Amino acid sequence: MATERRHEITWHDPAPFLTRMVGMSGAEFLAASMSGEVPPPPIHAVIGSGILAFGDGEATISYEPAEYHGNGVGGVHGGVIAGLLDMAAALSIAAGLPAGAFSLTLELSVRYVRVVTLGSGRFQCKGRVIHLGKRTGVAQAELLDSSARLHAHGTATYLLTFPDHEG
Repeated sequence: MATERRHEITWHDPAPFLTRMVGMSGAEFLAASMSGEVPPPPIHAVIGSGILAFGDGEATISYEPAEYHGNGVGGVHGGVIAGLLDMAAALSIAAGLPAGAFSLTLELSVRYVRVVTLGSGRFQCKGRVIHLGKRTGVAQAELLDSSARLHAHGTATYLLTFPDHEG
């Protein structure tokens, strides 16, 4: 018989910070999130990721596989990996957005290259902007293990919403 396990997730209610975030550029929000001034989005608590670095059109998050990410055969569920790739790509887009602008995922394409097992250790997921236009942004991301071996990569397209645009 299997031993039951529990995992409790704690996060900050993002509602009080949303108004404040509207006045921040993407880079300001990422810096405030990294410093702890603004809590990270709840998805980081769910997946167990954290922002490591960001710059001009780039962002890197950290991730370590946990037992509760398991797919039942000893690997990490593909949805968790897809979420990491989307997060890193979206953060690379966010790093270049002005105050009040945000992005929403329109499309995500993921390619799994190597199995991510529960004992694989720490990973980095690196996102990089390919295109940042007036209405859409495109970014790519790679999930790399501690030896810089590629485990998955993807491309995502984002709808960009700017405060001076209607509808």
